[in-house]
Amino acid sequence: MTLNEHDEVNRLLAQIRKLEQDITKVEDQTQKNYQQCDKYEKRLTKLTMANGALERQANELSQNDKSQLQTALQLIVKQTDAFEDEIKFMRRKNQKIEEEIHSIDTEGQIRIQKQQSTLRAEAKAAEQARIEVQRLQTSYQDLEASVYELKKQMEDQNTINQQIQQNTTQLQEIVQQRDQTITRPQIIAENIVESLCQDLKELSNDLIKLLVQAYENPQKFLSRSGKASYLDILSRIERKKAQILYLKGK
Repeated sequence: MTLNEHDEVNRLLAQIRKLEQDITKVEDQTQKNYQQCDKYEKRLTKLTMANGALERQANELSQNDKSQLQTALQLIVKQTDAFEDEIKFMRRKNQKIEEEIHSIDTEGQIRIQKQQSTLRAEAKAAEQARIEVQRLQTSYQDLEASVYELKKQMEDQNTINQQIQQNTTQLQEIVQQRDQTITRPQIIAENIVESLCQDLKELSNDLIKLLVQAYENPQKFLSRSGKASYLDILSRIERKKAQILYLKGK
């Protein structure tokens, strides 16, 4: 996860916490509104009971008292109507608040689920990247091992080439020393030796080319066909050396 993505996650989490705090405040206010409605309903009940008591008393009062009582009753009715209107208003307000709470909660859940989905996708991508890095590290280690093996084989071949060069030099010196005393069979053998030496040089050049190609493309060199070519050239070189040493001994 990058730094910007981490900051975005923190910002979204902060918004979610703010929404949760707002929901808590709204729920507290709704509870207070319900308590206020209960108070209004209790007062309305008391006023209704008082109204009934006044009506019962009105039958026992004089006309003047009835007029005053009627005025008082009208005032009580107005207050009662006002309380009923206030209760209806508070109920509508509570219902609206509950709808807002539900909307906020739904929106928050959607955003949380979306963010969780994003985090899961990022975690999956990070795991895939980790696996790819591990695979590349393994491939690199295999390549290093192949290069090390190739260098070792090149060093061994250099030793073989040096030995071949020494043998060729020795053969040339022998040929020069015996130029005047060589019989016909010896001349034939010498010609064969020279031909074998030439073949040996060509095989050495082929081997050097193969080793250069192996250094440039280790995987191809370490394949079945690459190893077969390498072993074939080494086998032919050994046979040429054996033939030269045999003729030299004669």
